[in-house]
Amino acid sequence: MPLSHYVYCMWPGLPEIWFRGRMSGLPAAICFAIAINTLLVSRFIYPQWLEPLMVRSVCWAFVGIWVVLFVRAVRGLPMLLAPRHASGEEDRYDAARTEFLKGRWFEAEALLVHCLEVDPRDALSLLLLASVYRKTDRFAAAAQTLDALAALETGDAWWLERDIEERRLKRMVDDLVAQQEDSEAEEESESPADSEGSQTADAAKASSSTEENRPSDPTAEVAESPQMATAEGKSS
Repeated sequence: MPLSHYVYCMWPGLPEIWFRGRMSGLPAAICFAIAINTLLVSRFIYPQWLEPLMVRSVCWAFVGIWVVLFVRAVRGLPMLLAPRHASGEEDRYDAARTEFLKGRWFEAEALLVHCLEVDPRDALSLLLLASVYRKTDRFAAAAQTLDALAALETGDAWWLERDIEERRLKRMVDDLVAQQEDSEAEEESESPADSEGSQTADAAKASSSTEENRPSDPTAEVAESPQMATAEGKSS
């Protein structure tokens, strides 16, 4: 580990902000700045504010607290820079990549999630996880993962791979949208034909019912009536 990294440990809270982007170190950094500025002003600019003995006592207490915080920051620095190696846990990225190449998407996802629990800023795990989400048609999750990767400085070295993955994701989303539009167009084109067929069937049913309810020919009735009268006369 470069010795220059230990310089950041001299300011409490600064390693977490600088190396990991954690805002949890910001309160400690602000409090340290306020304390050291107050002591400098009280000691050298306005010494009449406090008794010299009290100022010296506070300064020695401040130095003791600073030493403790410096030692803690030095011990925690490896966990900030390389948490996967510092944690002592097995690196599962190679196993996740093997599962991905075999087409076992969900097994690869479980291994990658474990890797990110150890090191949330692992660029390779984020990139491969975005590919897993794309393979399983979870496009929104893939886009969010790529956005998280783009926001990390550790992902700058993988900008080309990230750009390729983004283009693949966009292509799949565009294809899906095109398929949905085609299916909607087919449904719309089929619906008028169905409505015309139903209207034709209704018209045929109406015409048949009209013919069934139509009365018999009146001329035939008139022609039959003299014959019936003649037959009745002969019988009488």
